Amino acid sequence: MRFWVGVTDNRWFDYISRHAFDEVNFWQPSAKPPFTTLPAGTPFLFKLKKPFNCIAGFGYFVRYTQLPLPLAWDAFADRNGARSLAELRALITSNSFGPTSLTPEIGCTVVTGVTYLPKDRWIPMKRYFSGSIVRGRTYDSTAEDGAEIWNSLQAIQQPIGISESNRIEEPQRFGKAFLMHARLGQGSFRTLVIDAYQRRCAITGESTLPALEAIRLHTTQSAPTSRAYRKPMPKSATRCKPSQRVFTPGSPSLFRPRKP
Repeated sequence: MRFWVGVTDNRWFDYISRHAFDEVNFWQPSAKPPFTTLPAGTPFLFKLKKPFNCIAGFGYFVRYTQLPLPLAWDAFADRNGARSLAELRALITSNSFGPTSLTPEIGCTVVTGVTYLPKDRWIPMKRYFSGSIVRGRTYDSTAEDGAEIWNSLQAIQQPIGISESNRIEEPQRFGKAFLMHARLGQGSFRTLVIDAYQRRCAITGESTLPALEAIRLHTTQSAPTSRAYRKPMPKSATRCKPSQRVFTPGSPSLFRPRKP
């Protein structure tokens, strides 16, 4: 089995581990994906940078997409590993190799089912991981290095167990089945809808991403499945810039153009 070990910003990990988020956005300053051949469900291991150089946690890869920074914040909020959009922007800038725009498009690797290892059980990676690797690398559990890392993780994972939040039994909460059932959070579900609509307004074909905020995501305990319903979102309309207000609410099943 193949798994990914991603180079992880220490400040990002410190924030998400303190809040014990079960779904996070492992962003990249550039819109280039960290890998292109690994399927959903691939174990995603977090390897901290110096001075730690250890695996401190892991989760499961759900999907990759590219989003403008403000929309990534709207979708994941502090699950981006920062308290505010301004703090997230500063964190991204500090990890960039060149100048960044005010509204950069960043790579968003969604990881769910996150488990945080106790600090005294972090897995040292110095002997397995070259210091010249910037983004991460793939390992195979059937190869020597990969087997040693994976076996170490399994030995730690057994007494830790999987949190109850990742053992949800209601079928409506499941994403695509892999190794374990992936519970899709609002952030990953929202990016899924954006990409499913090919980043265009379903009515006009407008490619401005804020137009897609007319699609409201509803996940309720009483619903038979997780679904996206087309309903107006007045709050989204009021916080958009005037040039972004594409529609105003009509009836629940009808949109009418905004008057100039």
